[in-house]
Amino acid sequence: MAQGRPFLTVLVLAVAGLALAPVLMAATLVDLGSIQGWRVYGFAWGVVVLSLANYPYVFLLTTDSFSRLGQRQLEACRTLGLGPWGSFLRVALPLTLPAVGAGIALSGGVARRRRPVGLRPAPCAEPGGAPAMDESALAGNR
Repeated sequence: MAQGRPFLTVLVLAVAGLALAPVLMAATLVDLGSIQGWRVYGFAWGVVVLSLANYPYVFLLTTDSFSRLGQRQLEACRTLGLGPWGSFLRVALPLTLPAVGAGIALSGGVARRRRPVGLRPAPCAEPGGAPAMDESALAGNR
């Protein structure tokens, strides 16, 4: 966890997706967009809402990875002639990329499971209105 900024960490987690549902965030975004005159709909806005709702997972893992990074490695880079940006780009960032990737994968899995009830796929039906699959096939799984 971020050692020097626990208040910032709590604020990020409280404001973002761990406390607010994506549906609430989307409704707020649509209301604020209608006040500003924006047309808030479509796939891109869905990506924005799910990204805002799930970025705490990436934030937590990345912050923890940076806090565990050894200070001696960065000092060694500085003594070898790399500046602050060079040591960040050539040492710190590559060491934290697995944590960033894990956070993105985790947030993607959570985003996939967070679907409003109205957006769940409808059961398939044949043209006559009868269900395409007999429910007796599922009887053994209950």
